[in-house]
Amino acid sequence: MVVKPKRLYLFGTGIVSGLAVAMVILCLATEQWVVTDSAKWKIQIDERTSAIRYGLFQGVLQQTLSTNAVLQISMMCLFKENICAMLCGPDTQTLLQKLYDNDPNASQDDGKCAAVRGTAVYHSKPMRPVLTTEQNDNKKQFINAGVWLSTILFLVLAIAFGSLATMLGFYNTVSNPIQWYFGIRGMYMYNSVAICAIIIAMCLWGAMYNMTILHDIGVFYTLKGQLDSDKKAFLGFSYW
Repeated sequence: MVVKPKRLYLFGTGIVSGLAVAMVILCLATEQWVVTDSAKWKIQIDERTSAIRYGLFQGVLQQTLSTNAVLQISMMCLFKENICAMLCGPDTQTLLQKLYDNDPNASQDDGKCAAVRGTAVYHSKPMRPVLTTEQNDNKKQFINAGVWLSTILFLVLAIAFGSLATMLGFYNTVSNPIQWYFGIRGMYMYNSVAICAIIIAMCLWGAMYNMTILHDIGVFYTLKGQLDSDKKAFLGFSYW
């Protein structure tokens, strides 16, 4: 049997591992990976800004151009093109393809997007912002689909190995298994794998943030050139 001081240490290690797993799950589920409250509409006669925040799966967009609604946006990817974007509406896959193809008819129907809060009052005709020369350079920067998927996979890997380490921490307080992979060495190894997976996920997303998201937050209006988020977005608490 494991001596009492060691049992307490293993029990504490199991609790810490369990809390770490809970934190990673919380990061996956929350919508604070990327945040901005100062994305600026490119309209010569106005200084309106919009707030945007999203996680790995969905988020919200404050549409202040033609409505006061806060819209729910979701991640849509085209893996054959290695691109993703946060969009809303009935057919986001087609919309993303049109954005990638620089289709001038690409349009997001906000009237068919789920409103998170507030009552949307839409204009009978869509408002057309006065475009500046900056908007016509077509320098779209999509979210990288491979990095997005890899980030999720590494976090799931961290959850799996962290959960295993948690169970072994509790198991080793009442037992003394012969197999090393069920013992204390195995618990340390699984925790190490979980930590490495988290670090890799953070490095992947952090690198993509610096290369693309920092300059284009990846929603319809920034990709269309109607909203400027260049150096206005930052990494939220879900990332950290």
